[in-house]
Amino acid sequence: MNRTRLDFQKQTLEYFIDVRNINTETAFLQKMDDVFQFPSYFWMSLNSLDDCMMSLEWIEEPHIIIHVVHLDELKQNSFKLYKIVQDCFQTYKNYWQGKTSEKQVEIHL
Repeated sequence: MNRTRLDFQKQTLEYFIDVRNINTETAFLQKMDDVFQFPSYFWMSLNSLDDCMMSLEWIEEPHIIIHVVHLDELKQNSFKLYKIVQDCFQTYKNYWQGKTSEKQVEIHL
C-alpha cells in the first residue's frame, strides 16, 4: 500500500507508508528510501534518515502530506521496531509543526 499521490492544483504531494510488514531497521530504511527516493547522499542509517526527512529539499512541491499506516500491526509484531519508527515520525512531525518555511509538511500517524 505504499503509494504517492500528486495534486497539481494544490501543489501537494501525498505519501502513504505501510509499515505493517517491516521487520528490521534496515527494512524500514529501505522502505523510506523506496517511497521518498532520497538523494544520493542518503546512507542507510537513522541519522541520515533524520537529515533527509528534516530537509525534504529534493521535493519540489510546497505541501507534503505523509500518512504512516498500520503502525498498530507493527507494534504487535515488533515493539522495539515500532518504537524506532514511531519516534522517528514523531520527531519529524514536531520538527515540521514548529518550522516556518516554504514547505508545509503534515504527518499523520
